[in-house]
Amino acid sequence: MDTLEDYTFRGDTMNTYNTMFGRPCNDSLHPGLDKFSPSSELITKVEYFQNCVCGTIGNMCVLPNIGHKYNGEYETLNTYRGCHYIWHDFFDQFLVALESVLEKKKDADYPLQKHIMLNEQAFRPYMNDDGITRLSQALLWEDYLNKDGKPFISSKGFFYWRNFDMTADDYLLEAERYVDFATRVIRHRAEIMVKKLKIKLYMKHRTIDPVAIKELTCLDFHIPSYQRGYRWTTQQVSELLEDIEDFCEKGAKGIYCIQPLVVKEHGTSWDVIDGQQRLTTINIILSCLNQEKYKLQYQTRPKSQMFLSYILNRTEEEAKENIDFYHMIEARNFILRWKQGKDEEYIKEFTKILLDKVKFIWYDTDTQDPIEVFTRLNIDKIPLTSAELIKAILLNRSNFPSDDNYERIRLIQQDIASQWNEIEAMLQNDEFWLFFHDDTYTQETRIDFIFELMCSQRVLGEPTEDIGTDQSRVFRYFYGYFHDSKYSETTLKIVWEKVKKIYSTLYEWFTHLELYHYIGYLMARPKESTRQKGNPAAQQALLFKYLTEWNKPGMTIGKFKEYLIGEINNTLNDCADLGKIYELKGCPKTQCRPLLLLHNVESVIQQGLIVQKEYGQSVFTKFPFNLYKKEKWDVEHIDSNTSNELTSFNDQKEWLLTTYIISTDEQRKDIKNFCLNMQDNDNEAERKRIFDKLAQEILPEGNAEEYLDEEEKNMVWNFTLLDESTNRSYGNAIFPAKRRTIIGKEQGVYYPIPTFNKEKGFEVPVERKAKSAFIPPCTKQAFMKYYSPTSGSMVAWTKNDAEAYLKNIYRILSQKFKVKDYVSDTI
Repeated sequence: MDTLEDYTFRGDTMNTYNTMFGRPCNDSLHPGLDKFSPSSELITKVEYFQNCVCGTIGNMCVLPNIGHKYNGEYETLNTYRGCHYIWHDFFDQFLVALESVLEKKKDADYPLQKHIMLNEQAFRPYMNDDGITRLSQALLWEDYLNKDGKPFISSKGFFYWRNFDMTADDYLLEAERYVDFATRVIRHRAEIMVKKLKIKLYMKHRTIDPVAIKELTCLDFHIPSYQRGYRWTTQQVSELLEDIEDFCEKGAKGIYCIQPLVVKEHGTSWDVIDGQQRLTTINIILSCLNQEKYKLQYQTRPKSQMFLSYILNRTEEEAKENIDFYHMIEARNFILRWKQGKDEEYIKEFTKILLDKVKFIWYDTDTQDPIEVFTRLNIDKIPLTSAELIKAILLNRSNFPSDDNYERIRLIQQDIASQWNEIEAMLQNDEFWLFFHDDTYTQETRIDFIFELMCSQRVLGEPTEDIGTDQSRVFRYFYGYFHDSKYSETTLKIVWEKVKKIYSTLYEWFTHLELYHYIGYLMARPKESTRQKGNPAAQQALLFKYLTEWNKPGMTIGKFKEYLIGEINNTLNDCADLGKIYELKGCPKTQCRPLLLLHNVESVIQQGLIVQKEYGQSVFTKFPFNLYKKEKWDVEHIDSNTSNELTSFNDQKEWLLTTYIISTDEQRKDIKNFCLNMQDNDNEAERKRIFDKLAQEILPEGNAEEYLDEEEKNMVWNFTLLDESTNRSYGNAIFPAKRRTIIGKEQGVYYPIPTFNKEKGFEVPVERKAKSAFIPPCTKQAFMKYYSPTSGSMVAWTKNDAEAYLKNIYRILSQKFKVKDYVSDTI
C-alpha cells in the first residue's frame, strides 16, 4: 500500500467477488455462497463472473489517488471506498454517498468529504447539483443512474458473513440479481471502452474526412461556453428531414453530406466548434428512431446533457425550464409526428441510410485556436468552403504515409501554402477575376472556382462513387481522388500542378493584350441579357473549352487568337450585317449588343497595339470587364426614337422638361411658364403654336435630309451601350439632354430633370453629387461626336454623325471579323 502515493490516479474493481460470495480457498471457490445452498445454475453464473468477468477492463474504476496517513497506513479514496463498513464493494451505494458530498449536503459522509477535498483539483468541476451526472458520464457509470441522471441504490448491501436478518432466500435472490447486474454493467462498460478507444485512435488520424453518423455514435462531444444553445426551429428540422428523404427517394447513391463538423480534440471528447445545431438535431432524430447515439456535453448548460439523453421521456412542463429544452422538445415532437406518417419499412430504410450514408465532413482543426475558428465561421455565418476543406487535405502532414520522405513533403506543402495565398490574392483582384467570371460568385474564397472547375470537368478523372450535386460535391470529388489514388507525394503534386496550370493560363491571358480582350469578351456573355444571371455550369464548361484548346499540342498564341476570332464571329450571327434594321417583328435591338460590345473591346485593342508599336510599351489599357460586369446594360438609341408630332400637353411638357438641363436661363423661364399657363389651356392649336416656337428656340431644326428617319433610327449607327440606371434616368430624351446626362454620370454629377404637376407645381431639384458610372469608351465618343470629321452641331445627332460612327465600327471590326460591308455599299 505504501506505493500508492506514487500515483496521481489509481484503478480498482467496482463490483467485487469476495464481499458477496467469499474469498476462494482450498475447500471452495465461493465459501460465502455455499453457506446458502445455491442452485447449480447460480453457481455456474457466479463462477463465470469470477473467472471471465470480474477481472476485465469493464470492472475497473479509476479515481484520484491523493490520500493521507490513517492508522499508520496510507489511505486513498479507493481504499476508503473498498473498506467502508456499509458500501464496501457495492458501487451504487458509494455513488449515492459521493453525490451527497459533491452537492454539499448536510448528511454527507465526513471522511469521504475529506478525501474529495484532498483531490479537489480533480473534483472541482463536478461540485454542483449535476456534478455526479457529468462525472458518471465521463467515467461510464451511467448504468447506475436513473433517467434524471441521479444514482440510486439497487443493492441490498448483503455481506455473506453478516446476518442482517436475511434469510437464505433473501441472500440467494440478491446474489443472482447482483451477479446478473454486475455482469451486464461490466460487459457494457468494456464494450464502450474498447469501441471508444478504437474510434478515438481512428478519428485521431482523420483530419478531414466524411464521417458516417454511425461512426459518431460512441463519441463524446463537448459544446464549449462560447457556443449558443440549441435554437433550431421546426422549419429547419423539417428541411433537414426533407433533404435526407429526397436523397433516399433518389436512390441514395453515393453519400449525403450535411455540412462540415468542425472539431478539436478535448481530452477524451471533441470540442464542437461548428455544426452544433445539426449535431444536436441528428441526436434527437436518433432518439426518435430508437438508435444508439453520441453524447453531447454542454460546458455552461449541464442540465441540457441529461435532458437530451432522455429526450423521449421529457414532458412539455419540463420544457418550460429553459429555452434549450423548449427547442429540443419542439424538435422531438415534430420528428415523432413525421415518423407517425411513415410505414415501418420506410422508417427502417430511412434509418439505415441515415446511419450509413448521411455524413458530416469531419474537420479536425488540430492546432488552430478554436475560438478564433468559431469567430470566423460565425461572423455573418461564413461556412467552410470546399477549398478550405481541400486545403486541409493538401497541407496536413498526417494525411500522407510516414514512409514518404517527410522533409520533402513538408517543403512541398510549404510551397503550396505560399502559392495558395498568392493565387487567392490575385483572384480577389476584381480586374483579374471579372475578366473570366461573372460578378455573381458567393463563395468567400475565390480559389474555390478553380476546384469547382476541376470537379465539373473531371480534371482528375471520373469519381468511383456518386459525389452528388450539393455544395459539398467538390470536396467529395477531391477526397475521393486521394482516397482511391492513395495519399502520396505523387498525388499531392498531381493535384497542385493542375491547379497551378489553370491559374497560370488565366494569368498569361490576363497579361496579353489581345487574349485578355477576346477571352473577356467571350466570357462576358455578349448574346445574353445582362439583367439575368449566367449559368455557372455553362460558363465553367465554356472556360474549360478554351483552356483545353490552349493546351493542345502545337498550339501557339497566333493559332489560339485565330481560334478565338472564330468563336467571336459565332456571336455576331444576328448582327454582322451593319445595314440591318432592328425593332421589327422578331428582331429586337438587343441583337446588336455583341457588335456594340466588340466595337468597344476591339477599339481598345487597336489603341493598345498602336502604343506597343510606337512606344515599345508592353503595358496596355484594358477594357474594364470588372466595371462592365457590375452593371446591367441597355442597347440605347443615340437620337431619340420618338419624333411623332407632340400634340398633348403631357407629351409637350415631358419633352420640354428633358431639355431643361441644356436650355438657357431665358428658355428655362419659358419652359416653366408653359407648364404653369398651358396645363388648363384647351386651345390645342394655340398651345401647339407656343410649344413649336419654344422647341425651335431650344433645338433649331435643320433640313430633313440631315436627320435620321424612323427606319434609320433603328439601325446600329443610332445605337450604343448604356448602363440601365443612366438610360432610365433620362427616358426618351433628345440627344443633347442625353449627352449632358452621360457627361454628368461619368463625372459623378446628377443633373436633375424638373417635375411638374398641379398639386406641387413646377419643381427643380438641386444638382448634386451622384454615384458615377462606367461609360463604355465608344458610347462616350459617340456622344462627344469623336467619330465625326467636323464638329457640327452639338444639339442633334445627324446623319453625318451616324455615318461617321458606322464607318468607324466597320473599320475597326472588318480587319478581323466577318461584318458585312454596308458602309462602302451605301455611304
